Amino acid sequence: MSKEAENIFTDLKVFQSNPRLAKFNLLIDKYYKQEKLVGFYASKLHISANYLNILCKNNLHVSATKLIQQRVLPEAKRLLQTTDHSIKEIAFEPGFVDHAYFSNFFKAQAGITPTQFREG
Repeated sequence: MSKEAENIFTDLKVFQSNPRLAKFNLLIDKYYKQEKLVGFYASKLHISANYLNILCKNNLHVSATKLIQQRVLPEAKRLLQTTDHSIKEIAFEPGFVDHAYFSNFFKAQAGITPTQFREG
């Protein structure tokens, strides 16, 4: 638990010291349902997707894509736990156009299927 808190505090310091990363984080919160591609966020920041990835990897030790995915996954988990919507309906909420793609994404990120998560 303290390790997780330390990581959050470290990430907060990184965001405070790097305005582009802070803006990227805000953009993710605003657009994650509609946009999953790094290029979209990079263009909003007036930098290249490659440079945005370099910033993320050098400062946060994850790719820009991973940061976007880290915003999508908790939302999907929240919907699975707090609603009775079908997996297909939940897939559309965070912006997936296909529930199979959503299920594959979820399993790759969480290690279990959305159904297993909901039942567990």
